[in-house]
Amino acid sequence: MHSSLLFADNLTKTFGGIRALSDYSITLRKGELVGLIGPNGAGKTTVFNLLSGVLQPSAGNLFFNGKNITRFNAFKTARCGISRTFQNLRVFQDLSVIDNIMTGFHRREGRGFFSTILHLPGYVRSEARMRSKAGELAELLDLSEHLRKQAGSLSYGDQRRLEIARALATSPELLLLDEPAAGMNPQETIELAATIRRIHADFNLTILLIEHDMSLVMDICERLQVLNYGSLLAEGPPDDVRSNPEVVAAYLGSSEETLRGRAC
Repeated sequence: MHSSLLFADNLTKTFGGIRALSDYSITLRKGELVGLIGPNGAGKTTVFNLLSGVLQPSAGNLFFNGKNITRFNAFKTARCGISRTFQNLRVFQDLSVIDNIMTGFHRREGRGFFSTILHLPGYVRSEARMRSKAGELAELLDLSEHLRKQAGSLSYGDQRRLEIARALATSPELLLLDEPAAGMNPQETIELAATIRRIHADFNLTILLIEHDMSLVMDICERLQVLNYGSLLAEGPPDDVRSNPEVVAAYLGSSEETLRGRAC
C-alpha cells in the first residue's frame, strides 16, 4: 500500500536479452504536473507502456491509489483511472470530432448491449448526456467549430487536442501525455502549453508527460525525471535538472542549448 496516487517501485522491462528499463521508480502525488525527458531510446515510452498496462514489467511493482495494478492489462488500468495519449496519433480518422470524444465516455458510461440495440430510454438519456459532455470538452480544447467534421480533416495540432479531449472523456485521475507537442509549430506549442495548464487546473488532474520540446517542459512542469539508457539519471525541479552536468552530458550530440529551450 502507498499513500500517493501512483507509486512505481523498481520497474524493469527486458525484451529477450535487451534491458529497456532498469529499476525505474516514481512517486506521483495528486495534482502534480511532472515531465519525463531523455534522449531518444532512453526508455520513456517503455515507462508509459508499463504505467498504462500496455506492457507488464519483468520485475518491480506498480500501485495506483494504494492498489497493486502491476499485472493489470490496458483496459483494467484505464478503468482504474489512468488515461494516455500516444506519440503517434490514434484518433478515428473517419469519425466526427464529437464521436471521437464520445468513444472515451463509452468506456465508463456506455449502456448494455440490448439497451443500445433497442434504443431503450436509458440508452437515449445516456447518449444525450455523453454528447453534451463531449461538447463541453470540445469547447475546452478549442474544437467547438469542428464538432461535425471528420477527425482526419483536422490540422495536426487540432488532432492532437482531439486525442487529449478523448483521453479526458474517460474521467482519469492520471493523464499520461506522450509527446503532445510532436509535429507542432512554435505557435501551436505555446497554445498547447496553455491548454495543458488549463486542464491541469480545471480537472485537478495529475499529469505525467514525455516531451522533447524543452521550452514546453521547462515552462509548465513542476518536477522532471531524466532517463538515459533505461535508467533514472536525475530528478528534481526544472532549473536543477537543466544545470545538472550529467544531464547535459547525456544530451551531448546536442548541446547545453538544448536544455535551455531548443527542441532536442
